Amino acid sequence: PSQLEQRQHAFSDQARILTTIDHRALLHVRDYFTETDRQYLVFDPGQSRLLSEMLEGERRASLADAIKWADQLLD
Repeated sequence: PSQLEQRQHAFSDQARILTTIDHRALLHVRDYFTETDRQYLVFDPGQSRLLSEMLEGERRASLADAIKWADQLLD
């Protein structure tokens, strides 16, 4: 029981931090909760297309696109 309580407390602490992060490359965490010993994050709906959708029909991404995406991820 004490380990479960510690995990729930740690989840709440980390989830609270996630709700404060606002970055254009990340989905915003709107809320969080615990139910039936499981933890959940509630995200705002995403507006971007999936990478798989962007690449659909193309054989491979250009080097310039790959570098741009890497820069965005590392930002």
